[in-house]
Amino acid sequence: MIICSFIIMLASSVLEFVYFSEFIHKFGRPLTREASRIYIYPWLNQYTNTVFVNFYTFLMYASTVTFCTSLITLVKK
Repeated sequence: MIICSFIIMLASSVLEFVYFSEFIHKFGRPLTREASRIYIYPWLNQYTNTVFVNFYTFLMYASTVTFCTSLITLVKK
């Protein structure tokens, strides 16, 4: 369980990074540049909220909790 949750955590982190990079590229990277389409908004806004809350972040959260729980259970035995 520990190895599986670690692999899922690693894979979802990589996929989230790729998703984030593609997303920011669509809006004209970087967002701090005046030529960016959403330059006037902060990082957390109605256009970027899908970067912070999506399936990949859910997988990262769930696999991290599973990894930590499995590790604690293994150490207690």
